Amino acid sequence: LRLVDTLVAPGGDVPRITATVGDLTVKPEIRKKEIAIPIEAQMTYERLLSLETFYAQQLGNKGISLTLEYYTASQLFNTNNFGAATNSTVAYTAANIDTISFVDDVFKAIERVRDKGEQPDTVIIPSAVYQRIIQSKKVVDFVVGQLGAGSHVTTNTLQQAFAQEGITQVLIGRAQYNNAAKGKKNLARIWANTYIWVGRAGYKNEITDEGVPIIDGVGATVFWKPYGLMTAETYKDEKIESQIVRGKTSGNPTILNPNAGTLIGTQYS
Repeated sequence: LRLVDTLVAPGGDVPRITATVGDLTVKPEIRKKEIAIPIEAQMTYERLLSLETFYAQQLGNKGISLTLEYYTASQLFNTNNFGAATNSTVAYTAANIDTISFVDDVFKAIERVRDKGEQPDTVIIPSAVYQRIIQSKKVVDFVVGQLGAGSHVTTNTLQQAFAQEGITQVLIGRAQYNNAAKGKKNLARIWANTYIWVGRAGYKNEITDEGVPIIDGVGATVFWKPYGLMTAETYKDEKIESQIVRGKTSGNPTILNPNAGTLIGTQYS
């Protein structure tokens, strides 16, 4: 963020700056899980559905996507990466529904990120916190004041209301996962109600992008290209007469620029 502000006379020496390029090694993280589908089960249900296809979807797109979201949340909602969270002006409790200062909290968070030399473009809010926020009179008044009478508080209208500050997306963390023992169910929230994240997600590189990918935001899900980001595959195990469905990933959500984000402590209860 330095200025090129040195006046140079014609033919004069041009002052030079120096720069150092540092190295960083980030390892992919190989995770796998598989299920054996006995041939008897395949024969029983083959008129209704393909068990192989069904479990490939469960372990592949659904299971791995959920896993990568879990590890992404663990990196973003993390004070080790972004420093201690700044508590909200007013605790996000049901008793404070009329005085929750979400707008002020986000404005202050935007400035904290700017003070670190970055321009935030994203706000991530846990779903329960979001539900409380949209009932707040202050938030409703802000959105209506920015967008006009008749406007309702949604992720889109919140984004539009903050657009002049550079916010291009407001994301709601709704996903849950089962953390119980085998055969049991206990759903836990991936995005804890403890924090709101404000920061710069930056440009999203796609797998098909050509050239050298540039990380211009807070980080990336790095992966081993020969192995793949997320894959579902099948093979036959003759010994147990079963079709094996395996889901696997080498994705590793990694924070590469901790200056590009900050946390709001919601004091939710």
